Amino acid sequence: MALTDNLYAFYKFNGDATDAVWSNNLTVNGATSSWSGLIGSCYDFDWVNDNLNKTGLSKSFTAITASVWFNADTISGGGESRVFHMENSSNQSVIYLETYLGKYYAICWVGWANWVLNPTSPTPATWAWTHYVITHTGSTMEMYINWSSVATWWSAWFSVTADEIIVWGTTSSWWDWRIDAVWVWDRAISAAEVTELYNWWAWKEYPFTS
Repeated sequence: MALTDNLYAFYKFNGDATDAVWSNNLTVNGATSSWSGLIGSCYDFDWVNDNLNKTGLSKSFTAITASVWFNADTISGGGESRVFHMENSSNQSVIYLETYLGKYYAICWVGWANWVLNPTSPTPATWAWTHYVITHTGSTMEMYINWSSVATWWSAWFSVTADEIIVWGTTSSWWDWRIDAVWVWDRAISAAEVTELYNWWAWKEYPFTS
């Protein structure tokens, strides 16, 4: 499939938080875009209550992919450092990507329970751009770090409706990170597409033409 198939949102963060696909533009709350990113600029989050968010999505998902590039100055070993989060109107997490206790975490919450991926390796790096991808097929979650699959797990998944996108740290552990190029698909992209996406950042972006 083409990377544009079922692409729900793409934020390139070149001086603004505009969605290039469906105009689900994010509101900037404290984050700054003066830092150099992978292509152009990126957003910097500086230990204060910085975040980017969009409410009122009312978007149903039966499968999903979230892809984020991040570069951490510091990573808290004891607290949550959340990178990307989608939640429903009841403030329950649809899916989120974070680091916690010095490991990568991805969580899918399905109403009454959650399913977690938390591989012991690789450990999150500092002062380097890292590509972090989570896919959910409707029955299986998979985590990719720099195009390599590092964790897979069966997960229950019902049709869920996301109300809000948040690019942020948590209220318990704000962090000093930079984030660039956030994608969301209304499907689970393949391992080959993850590799393609990882290798394309330097010279292509949506709509993925040279």
